[in-house]
Amino acid sequence: MNALWHFFRLIRPLNLAVIALTMAVFQIYVAQNGFREALKPEFLTLVFSTLLIAAAGNIINDYFDVKADRVNKPELLIIDKYIKRRWAIVFNWVFNSVGLLIAMYLGWKYDNWFMAIIPFVTINLLWFYSMYFKRTLILGNVIVAFLTGIVPLYILLYNNYISIFDYRGAIVLSFALYAFWLNLIREIVKDMADIKGDLLLNSKSMPIVFGIGKTKIVLILLYIIAVAPLSYFLYKSLIFFSVDNVTGVVNIAIYLLALTLLAIVASFVVLPNYMNRSRFLMSSNLLKLAMFFGLLIPLFL
Repeated sequence: MNALWHFFRLIRPLNLAVIALTMAVFQIYVAQNGFREALKPEFLTLVFSTLLIAAAGNIINDYFDVKADRVNKPELLIIDKYIKRRWAIVFNWVFNSVGLLIAMYLGWKYDNWFMAIIPFVTINLLWFYSMYFKRTLILGNVIVAFLTGIVPLYILLYNNYISIFDYRGAIVLSFALYAFWLNLIREIVKDMADIKGDLLLNSKSMPIVFGIGKTKIVLILLYIIAVAPLSYFLYKSLIFFSVDNVTGVVNIAIYLLALTLLAIVASFVVLPNYMNRSRFLMSSNLLKLAMFFGLLIPLFL
């Protein structure tokens, strides 16, 4: 039972739940035919396939991070402490294989090979990211941000919804870009928190190469690019939707947008100018909260 508990910790069920929720929200938004019709068995099978691949990615990431995790978060270490390394590799290969086979079957059945191509690319990116790219300057951050941002687009492709130039496609593309951007910021913030352990792996992360001070200057620019469009859109929304004609549903979307913006700003405010791991982690968690609020907005559009 103890080993089972640590196995679930290893695959990070909360992160998997967020991926499943993201897929469900955008499926409901894109399909526009109600919960029951949108969340059909074949879609839920696709979600299961995606979660298997994501779980495999979490496992292989921890596998290659054992040395750094002994310094950064020894209390959370799982591989080598509770689960043997060879079993971690076995789980990784089994989950990836089953997840890809399911995606290939769905791609063949529905004549939509994007359903298989994207998981295949994801598996390889997760492997090479964990093994090598994670320790390169900015590239590893971009890969993780890309894999996060591609989830809403995956739903468009699943629905054979190729156009991104109409209203619905543009909305999903906008959310995908924001998921990418906020995760890029979050990955850099996490690198600042993990700088001590990353030094053991000869990592070339931005905080190691440029230092905390210069990295924060880069983050200021990234935060401004994230906050400015949201602030403008919130301002225009408050003007356009007067008290007389706004509906309760639209009201919720505006509130969620405001909470998203507030969480992003709070994430920046708590960033210190010096090495303080707890403050960096707080900033990272606030960005996760911002992404959660933003994720719910399509349900009210």
